[in-house]
Amino acid sequence: DAYQEFVISRKVSHKVVLLFLSLGNDFLDAARYIDTINGGGDYQSYLGKGQRRNVNWLDRLPLYMPALLLRSPKYLKMNLSLLRQYVSDKIGQSGVVEVSYASYGVAGTNLELFNPKLGSVEWLNTLSALNRIAGLTTQAEADLFIILMPNSGLIYHKYIRGLQEQKRRMIGIYKKISSNLSKEYLKKRNVRVLDAIPILSDKIGKQRITSKPWDYHLNENGMSSLFL
Repeated sequence: DAYQEFVISRKVSHKVVLLFLSLGNDFLDAARYIDTINGGGDYQSYLGKGQRRNVNWLDRLPLYMPALLLRSPKYLKMNLSLLRQYVSDKIGQSGVVEVSYASYGVAGTNLELFNPKLGSVEWLNTLSALNRIAGLTTQAEADLFIILMPNSGLIYHKYIRGLQEQKRRMIGIYKKISSNLSKEYLKKRNVRVLDAIPILSDKIGKQRITSKPWDYHLNENGMSSLFL
């Protein structure tokens, strides 16, 4: 919606669109976004701005785990799976991140990565949003680059001691998502899926490239490392 509103509808000339897809939260957020649209809202409503119709008490909760655990039945199986994983990893599971400039303690829950299975509501909703943008870039004769971005566990995974099972599970999900998305857009000429995780993981071992320790939101150094 923002791309449509501020670029396409204003006829801003462009040849490239960069779409950063966070594996840490965007598949889950896509489900929230569709709920917002179906409730009569738009991108401003989703970001907590403007007016939104059909708001219920669940939509006033903090955005991540509490709201997800209590949402509609179509998410119940997913939520229970995440909760079991959270409780299992929380008990007695810890590791250490060691990079050249710092050392952090890390819990197994920090390595959780949601697995959006093919055909699931999270997968389909995310593809729907991506395909909408891809259609707009095609009309604008621009190229779309979908850039996979890490969660905290992925950006630091090479430097974590311990938590081997959690790392193995996280890496497996990440590789599956990357493979499935690449296959999805393999035959679309103006769409490419790029993986920023190897570059960022290498870089973070040498210098801090995130806004704060044990985080995946990039600071200025982090953004520069993607393009220089």
